[in-house]
Amino acid sequence: MEDLKISIRSIIVYELIMIIGSMIMSSFDITSDNKLAQLIGNSIIQLISSGYIVYIIKKFYKLENIGFSKIKKDKLVWFIPYIFILISMLYKFIEGIYKNISYFN
Repeated sequence: MEDLKISIRSIIVYELIMIIGSMIMSSFDITSDNKLAQLIGNSIIQLISSGYIVYIIKKFYKLENIGFSKIKKDKLVWFIPYIFILISMLYKFIEGIYKNISYFN
């Protein structure tokens, strides 16, 4: 029952952080022309919300209880293809931003 209370309280606080952050962002009167400011504002709100969730997990649970365990070095070979995929995705993302940087101003 205690886990249920922690979960419900965490969801409520997470949603409140998102709502308050959205209200603060809308009060700055950011026009739709300034996409970079919107992106930065939304990223800050997401980082605060995610930080809260990480705090709750570390405070009330062990990482082993939510699916994480110690890293076994001999099993990391299966992670190499994911690294190549992530690097190529990151490259395309940065390339797209670099090509369209003029639209952010």
